[in-house]
Amino acid sequence: MRHIALHAGLTALLALPLAAAHAAAPADDVMPDKQDPRVVEVAQSDRVINSIAITTSGRFFVSMPGVEGPGPQVAELKDGKFLPFPNLEWSLWKADADPRNTLMHVNTVRVGPDGDLWVVDAGAPRVGGKAVPGAAKIVRIDLKTNKIKRIYQADPSVVREYTYFNDMRFNGKVAYITDAGAINPGIVVLDLASGKMRRVLDTHPATVATHEMYADGGRRIVLKDPIPDNSGKPTKDKFVNVDQLEVSPDGKWFYFQPIGGALSRVPTRLLDDPNAPKERVDAAVEKVIDTWMAAGTAIDAKGNIYMSKVTNRSVMRIAPDGKVTTLVSDPRLTWIDAMWVTREGNLYMPAAQLDRTSANLAGAPAQIEYPVRLYRIAVGAKPAANDHK
Repeated sequence: MRHIALHAGLTALLALPLAAAHAAAPADDVMPDKQDPRVVEVAQSDRVINSIAITTSGRFFVSMPGVEGPGPQVAELKDGKFLPFPNLEWSLWKADADPRNTLMHVNTVRVGPDGDLWVVDAGAPRVGGKAVPGAAKIVRIDLKTNKIKRIYQADPSVVREYTYFNDMRFNGKVAYITDAGAINPGIVVLDLASGKMRRVLDTHPATVATHEMYADGGRRIVLKDPIPDNSGKPTKDKFVNVDQLEVSPDGKWFYFQPIGGALSRVPTRLLDDPNAPKERVDAAVEKVIDTWMAAGTAIDAKGNIYMSKVTNRSVMRIAPDGKVTTLVSDPRLTWIDAMWVTREGNLYMPAAQLDRTSANLAGAPAQIEYPVRLYRIAVGAKPAANDHK
C-alpha cells in the first residue's frame, strides 16, 4: 500500500489543538437509485444490528446496540430468526446488576482465530457518555459449550472518564481494542494469556476526530443530548474518536482511524512491546490516506481494506497499492457498520441505520425502517488468518 510517512507533517499534526475543528459539510454525495444485483439479502431483524461474526461452520452472531430500548445485545441466527445468545438472561443489561459480570453495552462481537466468540462491552452507555466503573471488558465464549470461558476485565488504570471500548482485532498473542472515548481516546493492547491491558497512543492526534459526523447526502448529525468534545466543552455535534481498526495479513501493521479523520498505521512490534517508549510509538504513526465518513471496516487476506461510506450508501475498497475504488453502491446499504469477510469469499454488511435513531436526530422520532437487513457481496478473497479464519 502507498503509505505516506509523516516526517515534517507529523510535527504539524501534533500541533493541532485537541478541540476538534469544525469542518465544512462535505459536498453532497450522489445517492444510488438502483439496486446492485450482486448484493444479496441474508437476514432480517426487528432490532438494529451493528456487527456480524461468522464461524467456519456457519454459525452467525450479531451485536445489537439496543437503540430500541432494553433487549438482547448478542444474538445468533437460527432458522431465519435472531435469538438471544446464549440466552436473554445473560444478554440483557440489568441496571441493578454487577457491571463486572453483566453485559452493559455490547458494541461488537468477533469470532477469533481460536474459534471462540469475543464480546466487546463498551463500558459506557453511549459514545461520549461517562464510563461505568467495572463495566469495560472483553468476554470470551467457548462456542463448543456456549459458556463463558474468560472475562478480561479492564484494570482501572486503563479506563478513562469517558472510556468506550469500540471494536477489537487479533494478532498472535495480543488483541487490540479501540477506545473511542471523548477527551482521552487511545488503543488498548490486551495480552491474551495474562489478561493484562495497557494503553498506547493515548490522545494521539491520529486517534482524535477532526470533524463532526454526517450521514446520507452530507446531512449533519445533531445529538439529542450533548457530549463533550475533545476539549471537554459540551456539544450536540456527534464526534467519534478512534473507531475503525484492522491488522495487516502479515501482522506487521496496525491500521486505525477516528470517524472523521484520516486512516493511519503504526508497526505492531512497537504496540506489542511494553517497553517501547511512548515517544517512539507516537512518532512511528504514519498517515495512510485521507478517507471519508465511515462507520465500519474489514480486511481480507490480500490486504484490501473495505470501508463503508455512509454519506452515499457505498462500500469502498482500499487496495494494497493505495488505489481506492467503489466496491458497491446501493440504496439498501444504509449506514453499513462492522463488516465480516468469510472463507467463501463473501463480505457481509449490516445496514445498521444508526443515523436514523432518535438520539442522532436531535431527539426527533426515530426513522429506522424495519426490518433491519443484512447483506453480502462476493469479493473473491478470504479473511486475514491472523484475525479469523
